[in-house]
Amino acid sequence: MKSRQRATSGATQLQYHLDPTTLYMGDTVSLQLTITNPSQSALALERGYIPPRADARVGDGSGTTINVRFPMGDSASDLFTQGAASNVSCQSLDKLWACSQFVLPDALVFRIYPLQGSSLPPGGTVQIQFSNILVSNSQGAPVVRILEDIGGDDAQTTLSLLKQPVPLSIQAFADPPTVGLDQTTAIHWTASGGSEVVISGVGQPVIIPLEGPGPFYSQQTPVHPAQNTPQTTFTVSVVTPDKQQQSTQVSVQLSPPIIDVFSVSPVTPIDTDQSVSLQWSARYATQAFLRPSAGSGEVPVQGSKVLFPGKFLTDNSNPVVFTLSTVGYQPQPSKQLAVWFNPARILYFRYADLQTKKIEYDFVNGTASLAYGEGDLVTLSVTGPGGPLQQFLGDDNALAIQYFAASATTVSPGASVTLSFLVTQAQQIVLQPDNTQVTVDANGNGSTVVTPTQTTTYVLVATRGAQQVTSQLQITVQS
Repeated sequence: MKSRQRATSGATQLQYHLDPTTLYMGDTVSLQLTITNPSQSALALERGYIPPRADARVGDGSGTTINVRFPMGDSASDLFTQGAASNVSCQSLDKLWACSQFVLPDALVFRIYPLQGSSLPPGGTVQIQFSNILVSNSQGAPVVRILEDIGGDDAQTTLSLLKQPVPLSIQAFADPPTVGLDQTTAIHWTASGGSEVVISGVGQPVIIPLEGPGPFYSQQTPVHPAQNTPQTTFTVSVVTPDKQQQSTQVSVQLSPPIIDVFSVSPVTPIDTDQSVSLQWSARYATQAFLRPSAGSGEVPVQGSKVLFPGKFLTDNSNPVVFTLSTVGYQPQPSKQLAVWFNPARILYFRYADLQTKKIEYDFVNGTASLAYGEGDLVTLSVTGPGGPLQQFLGDDNALAIQYFAASATTVSPGASVTLSFLVTQAQQIVLQPDNTQVTVDANGNGSTVVTPTQTTTYVLVATRGAQQVTSQLQITVQS
């Protein structure tokens, strides 16, 4: 049989470290064992050998084997009781290593070994996780023994742990730390070492028994801060059966409403018959109101709404101003948003036929009415943004485009079209879109020829001093 040279205790070729080293009695923990090559050269490791007998000791075979021996029993020097041993598990965090376990009368042993021959570089590590360790309820300092067999060389070392009573402690915070009127928050707390948690500050104290697996308990408890002060301070205490306690304080702020967003889409100005979308968002508000409105105006504190602002126009006003107001802790803010409109315009007001004097007219962004006076006098009045507007027919002393017509309203590209018009009391007449100046005879009659290549809207603009009237018509070009 091969002669064996045995290393003395502490002369292991690898270094071993357990984390954490301080444990609390009654707590269920995980321990991580880090195995490190401390030398300046790589360490050759043979494939691990698994003896056929559970009670075989290190050195009974060749290869690399590391036994980790956790003390088990009812004394202060034991890490866990025999009844808790069955729940403890071992897992290698390195896929080239494995672990198995066996039970001795006074210890739970995990055998750790490489699955194939390899080398561990200088400073290289292997990590092993031990889980579901229920620390026994006796204060002491358990010692974990490490038995190392590398290539037939045996060595051992020990790692010390400390079992302590669970401290009487409490940590707490509020989430959210700021609320509005009639809103609740939750106090998140973690407690240990006591039998109950008491939260006091508003009304009757809230008492929460600490029940179930421990020794650390975490929970969240809803609370309602005072409604008449900007800050409420809650005291959160963990209390023992003999009335010892540890306390901490948590402050909750009561905020007035904050309007974060109040916007309109699309960007204004818009036409009076166009819809918009209003968006808003308010914090710490119990209610919100959007006015003007067809109803009460109450809306969610966050939301959006599609509406037609033109419905809220009065006479010739511009803009419509929407107000978002909030209800909550004082002060209660509001914000305003102006929706502007394109001005009212008369597109044309003229005779469709000079013989019959049939009237035609069109307008945008307003409402219109006709008034008939003496003789042939007709007045068109348009009420809307920027108004009121007026134009006249049948009064030769008024600036007016009484007639504007085309020889054809649908033509082929490049065809000639004669535009005829009757304009009274104008100092200047311009035809758009080309800004061509045109003239009329002593009776106000005139004409011009155009050759559109695409569908075009022609606008005749007549001015006298600061006065201006327009009349438009469209020539459709079809290929």
